Amino acid sequence: MLDQLDKRKGSAPGVTTYGYIRVSSADQNEVRQRVAMRKQSIAKERIYTDKASGKDFLRPQYQAMLKRLRPGDQLCITSIDRLACQCFCVFLTESANKFVKCP
Repeated sequence: MLDQLDKRKGSAPGVTTYGYIRVSSADQNEVRQRVAMRKQSIAKERIYTDKASGKDFLRPQYQAMLKRLRPGDQLCITSIDRLACQCFCVFLTESANKFVKCP
């Protein structure tokens, strides 16, 4: 699906693509993830970043992103563990959204 993204808009026609970046602590660097988002042409204002544990979903930017996501939107992440340490929770809580993994 990523090869079908409209590089001008960062998503397929009629679809909004968001990015989510998470590192576990303030001293970790999110540059690698940010570079991957840029390669997908995701607008800066649609990229959400948390520096917090993945033990749960109580993260400020993750919660803000959820408020913006709509059915049919795409969420780009660099790795499934960037959403949560327990991957099964992701699909139970976000089953209405389509997740797209960045290369």
